[in-house]
Amino acid sequence: MLFYRTFQYGLFVAWVVYGLWGCANPLPLTGGEKDTIPPRMLWSAPATGTTHFQGGKLALYFSKPIQADNLREQLIIAPQIDGRQKLRYKVRGHRLWLWLNDSLQSATTYTLNANRAVQDLHEGLSAEGATFAFSTGPSIDSLSITGRVWDPYAPLHSPQTITFYSVGLTRHLHTDSLWNRDYEYLTRSDSSGFFQIPYLKQGKYLLHAFTDKNKNGRLDSDTEAHGFVAGVLRLDSTLSPQTLPILPSNTRELRLLGVRSLGHYAEVNYSKALANARLRALPNTLKIHYQYVKDKQNLRIYAPPHTDSLSVMAQVYDALGQSRTDTLSLHFEAAYLPPKALNFSIHTHPHPQFYGDSITWHLNFNKPIVAFRRDSIYRILPDSSRTDWQGVRLHWSATRERLILRDKVQKATKQVGLYVGANAFRSVEGDSTAVQYLFSARANEDHFGRVQGQIQVSPALAKVPLLLHLLNPKRDVMRRTQYPPNATKRPFDWRWLPPGKYFIRLIADADHNGRWTAGQLQKQQGHEELYLYPKAILIRANWWIEQLTIRFP
Repeated sequence: MLFYRTFQYGLFVAWVVYGLWGCANPLPLTGGEKDTIPPRMLWSAPATGTTHFQGGKLALYFSKPIQADNLREQLIIAPQIDGRQKLRYKVRGHRLWLWLNDSLQSATTYTLNANRAVQDLHEGLSAEGATFAFSTGPSIDSLSITGRVWDPYAPLHSPQTITFYSVGLTRHLHTDSLWNRDYEYLTRSDSSGFFQIPYLKQGKYLLHAFTDKNKNGRLDSDTEAHGFVAGVLRLDSTLSPQTLPILPSNTRELRLLGVRSLGHYAEVNYSKALANARLRALPNTLKIHYQYVKDKQNLRIYAPPHTDSLSVMAQVYDALGQSRTDTLSLHFEAAYLPPKALNFSIHTHPHPQFYGDSITWHLNFNKPIVAFRRDSIYRILPDSSRTDWQGVRLHWSATRERLILRDKVQKATKQVGLYVGANAFRSVEGDSTAVQYLFSARANEDHFGRVQGQIQVSPALAKVPLLLHLLNPKRDVMRRTQYPPNATKRPFDWRWLPPGKYFIRLIADADHNGRWTAGQLQKQQGHEELYLYPKAILIRANWWIEQLTIRFP
């Protein structure tokens, strides 16, 4: 009997201990399903459509508790108000209060968009429906502008890249001073590029779009991709949707920033990268050697022999075709440090291996070349024999930093080399090259791919010359085909393509210059039309893509 009771007591104690241990190790709470419903604005005071509003406190009430940590940056008020960065506001629970006191203009319709400025307190979901309008005058303006901002190079970006563009509208029609001004109306596109600017009054406007990386609400064209509608928009009724292609283009004025003497050369600094330069000594009796340095924003001009001062007329151009001409007074001094050694590299273009019946060699130098010896440059054949380049046409770049050699190769030749002997090239600073050579083998066509097809364009595009480019993901042009206006057929056939991903770009070459021309905001000249086929072309080894038909736009 005693044993039985002792056993029951032990069983009871074990049961209690087990229960307490279970309570001390609870299972984690799941918390239920994630909240995916964004907060919605239920009402505002003043209500949308209110007239004769004289300022003071605005209240917005949402469907759930909210937060607004970056309200001054994200809140959109159009037209913009003074003292935006000092805007007073308060958030509590479901409510947001704003104080607009002395910053409102008379007889003006204002819109307030807080969709991106207000988020759900727990999940950070942006608000919806948080837009309303009021007027300080007797009526609400009712015109609007809608449209879409699009990046022609979007297929090259990561699929995860989502960009919201700033869209500015201004009644200030003098484009030369837009850089230092705020837009009267500023909004943001959604992730698809769509934008809307409602409640506008009749008038003339300029419409721009830009990335606004520094979030200052102003167009900084030297650092921000941008687009614009060429010409003035006359708003007397609601316009059809506007399309703004957005592209990087520094449209600011090309300016001379300064000249600096650095021993045996001088550097001329400009406000933006240069596309071309023409230099002439005054009087025109000396040969001038120069090169582009520091991302092509500087010209390095070398001292001619036995010269300590020089006057130069410099005519320079940027990528937009803007130019300026300056007369430069240059002074040269004895260099304290020895010049950098002359270096060069050899490679075959466009691939390390050659194909067909020709080969192209590129020799790239780190400074201008003033003299060379043809008899020190040889081609090396498979039997180790050498032949010189006498009679072969040489192609020098304008700055004489690149030499291009094009040579015929017999189809039976499997390998060919280029040999550069000692002292074959002499630089502007008097030093010479060392021995260097490179061999190139004939490519095996089975290791490359091919794409063949045709393009179809709209009747409007068919009237201008067209440039079709095959790009790699870095936007380098790997192949190109040109079509004259009103061509009946537009085929393309690109062979010897290394395996990889490619993209096809079409340019409407309206100015007939053989390249894409960016627009100029100051002159209200739009970009040349540019289209990128949205699908990547995947090239595989020993693979031929045939009868590809691409339609633009």
